[in-house]
Amino acid sequence: MRSNTLEVIWGASHAALVRDFDGAQLAALDPGLLRLVISAQNISASELQAAYAEMRALSQKMQLFHQDYDFLLTPTVPITAFAAGVDTPDATHFPQWFDWTPLTWPFNLTRQPAASVPCGFVEGLPIGLQIVGPMFSEQNILRASRCVEQACASGARPSLGAGGHARDMT
Repeated sequence: MRSNTLEVIWGASHAALVRDFDGAQLAALDPGLLRLVISAQNISASELQAAYAEMRALSQKMQLFHQDYDFLLTPTVPITAFAAGVDTPDATHFPQWFDWTPLTWPFNLTRQPAASVPCGFVEGLPIGLQIVGPMFSEQNILRASRCVEQACASGARPSLGAGGHARDMT
């Protein structure tokens, strides 16, 4: 799935949410959100339909994946933490925020629950493990997150067993 799908769907959705805002209200928006809303002004109906079709295709693939697997585990982001207050750590390599979050936003589109759990440090900076589950499995995601949190805090290595239950295998 391309980030263009995200831009089209989120842009159109957010533009609809703020369509009745006056100038002062628009000026109060986060600058990144305002740029997204402005860029969405020229989205055509066919572009929006194509983006929704791509979103549905990914959602169906993930539903098939979760017929065999309780969870999908990924890093939360593929980079370490960066300074607060900026949308992107490096505008050359990551022009938009979704360019440095390719492992999280697809699951917002597919409506899958996910959690990011602190799991250690790289070069003194925190890193997270993302736990993704099938739609409506929030309780299992929270249980697995707690097990990973506890295991990381104790230095143990967690093993996620069948049925979405985490076990400590140390």
